[in-house]
Amino acid sequence: MRTLIRTLPMFLLFIVLAACGYNEPEQLEEVTDEEVIEKLSTFVHDYKAEMLLAINENQTERLENDFLIPNTSFYHALHRLKDDLQKSNAQKELISLDVHDVWYDPEEGDYFVEAHEHVRVVTGDAVEDIEREVRFHTVEGSDGTYRLYTIINVNEERY
Repeated sequence: MRTLIRTLPMFLLFIVLAACGYNEPEQLEEVTDEEVIEKLSTFVHDYKAEMLLAINENQTERLENDFLIPNTSFYHALHRLKDDLQKSNAQKELISLDVHDVWYDPEEGDYFVEAHEHVRVVTGDAVEDIEREVRFHTVEGSDGTYRLYTIINVNEERY
């Protein structure tokens, strides 16, 4: 009985946290408007280039005006990434970012930009090349500008 009393609150907490997690939309429509595709492709390329400069120069706050939605889990994760890279004295560089699909969620009005990303992390003499498929979850503001909600690593398993 004692074990049940101890494990029940943890189980309930796990259920609540799982329910609050990020949920990807189920029904996406392919974007065929070339102007929208070009604007979103430019946005994610500009973000990635500026993000790497900001992280390497320890100035992630400069991303807030043009790219990020403040106070989201992604926003805070980016600041933690900057801190981690600074602690290990690492530099990150973009080798390539190839956008291959753009999707639209008609229910929420959000866009999803899928790309193949190749980055290199240099820590002292060690070099790590990372290649992965990513999905940029992007929202459009009422002023027509885009903001990044999160980046999903498509290669990772999700539960």
